[in-house]
Parts: sequence; C-alpha cells; structure tokens
Amino acid sequence: QSLLGSGWLPIADVPQCKAILIHYKNKLGKSRIIKAKFIPKFTVESSGEYADGDVDEYDEANDRYTYTEGFWELIDNWDDFTMVKVNEGEPDGWQPLPLKPTGEL
Repeated sequence: QSLLGSGWLPIADVPQCKAILIHYKNKLGKSRIIKAKFIPKFTVESSGEYADGDVDEYDEANDRYTYTEGFWELIDNWDDFTMVKVNEGEPDGWQPLPLKPTGEL
C-alpha cells in the first residue's frame, strides 16, 4: 500500500539536515511516524565519543568526526541525547513539519 497521494512525499526526495516527519514500519510491521532529519555523509560534526562506525565516523579529509549518514530521530525531552540513529525499519515517505499553532489554543 503506497503512502503517496496521502500527503506523503517520496523518500528519495527527502531534504537534507532539515527537521521533517518520516514514516517507516517497525519489525512487527506497525506504522511509525517520527520527527527526524537525514544527515548526509561527512556533513554534521560530532563529538567522536561513539566512534564505532555506527554513530560517528572519522572524516579524514577534514580531520574530524561526523555523524554517520542516515536518518536521525530528533528528541526534544531527553537530557542525554538530542537525536538517535534510526535503525529499525526503512523510511518510505516524508512530510514537512506542520506549522506551529498561532493564537490561543
């Protein structure tokens, strides 16, 4: 069943380094929608604290550690991490974030 036509855009056209919503199915086949961003290889510098190739990788040309390429879930309310790598399921569609509320709720 295709997500296209329901407001979801093809994952091949995902913007880079921008907060968006992504859809994927977990290991049990359940739909999940999360706030995330796609980070291309060697573009966003990291601390190098997790330099195991899964989270951080060394960018030899620029002598720095960067986050590995892929989708990263954005986390607003966790003191230890602000984002974690999406490693379950394959994102298959994306949408821009909705506009923030205006006026009183």
